[in-house]
Amino acid sequence: RSSTRLDRALPGFLAFQLLLVGCALPRASPALVLLFVAWRAWHWGVLGTVLVMQKRSGYWTRRMAEKYGMGPADVFDEWKKVFRVSKAMNQVAFALMLRAVPWPYGEGGVSAFSAHSLAHIVGGLSLVFIAFYADMSSRQVVGEFGVCYGDFFLGPRSRLPSYCGLYRYINNPECAFGLLKYYGLALIVQSWPLFWLAATIQVVQVLFVQFVELPHMENVYEYVRSAAALERAILRHAKAAASHPGVRNVAMRARTASTSSMTKLAGETRKRGASLSSKLRGIESDIKRDLERLKSEMQRHEVVVTAKKLRESAKVKLRSLDEEIVALLERLGVELSVESDDEGESPPSSRQVSPEGGLSATVPTPAVEGVAA
Repeated sequence: RSSTRLDRALPGFLAFQLLLVGCALPRASPALVLLFVAWRAWHWGVLGTVLVMQKRSGYWTRRMAEKYGMGPADVFDEWKKVFRVSKAMNQVAFALMLRAVPWPYGEGGVSAFSAHSLAHIVGGLSLVFIAFYADMSSRQVVGEFGVCYGDFFLGPRSRLPSYCGLYRYINNPECAFGLLKYYGLALIVQSWPLFWLAATIQVVQVLFVQFVELPHMENVYEYVRSAAALERAILRHAKAAASHPGVRNVAMRARTASTSSMTKLAGETRKRGASLSSKLRGIESDIKRDLERLKSEMQRHEVVVTAKKLRESAKVKLRSLDEEIVALLERLGVELSVESDDEGESPPSSRQVSPEGGLSATVPTPAVEGVAA
């Protein structure tokens, strides 16, 4: 019994901790939005995936039995803990979104006791009360077994679903009325962003019902009605209202206005696309011109580098040729000497050959006999 009390107190304790963390954050902090998105993704994405896998292959039951040796009832008890915590955290995360939007009352805003503000506050509190009543009524009919999707884990308790209480008038009171509390909070703070956030939550919840709950109910129950009496009446009156000439006229005007706005938007988009395309073409031509200039500069650089390499190679080859000439003259017996800068007369019996390398070769001249000077 003490364990059961702790399990029931755990969601409230964790939700209170999240509330403290959210209140510690500054107003209009992006972290508040991230908290809300994270918990909604966990509730719809992760838990919804677990329910689908449990319906198809008994994933959760098999996993818990293999890892912890739990029976089906114990597995469902563990699931209820996770589901309760997730639901409580999502409620608190949306309530913290009130700090992420501008508050209309107080300094710089309207008075909370004006007729306009009182109308918003009373209307919002009424929606919150209706949502609270719908949640309590649904819980009384289906119990915690139905609220926590017990038929996914333990199978249905009867062959037919229960259509008592609010279920006599509507198939899913939680989806229709249970989410009105979000619209009520948006109405109290007079915030359009919160209103659209509430509408998004309701749309995603309807998709969750259509793709997770209804396929499972059609598989495990013998009969699942398509619509309740109130839903059929609302649909019938909606069709009758849609066929009224005044409503048709309004719908036609709205369609015409929507078409003209879409045409205008398409024209503006086309113009902006054309200007953007011309800018992109100009940027492309500039890039091509820069690339061509870079290519020509690289080619000139390569020519200069090649000329330097050829000059160095020629110097090396000339030096090698000089060394070969010197070696050849030495083999022929020619005496080599370094040229002197001093000007002097060469001996008459010899002549000098000055190569470019700065060496002088002295070649002896044979004497001519019998010739007088």
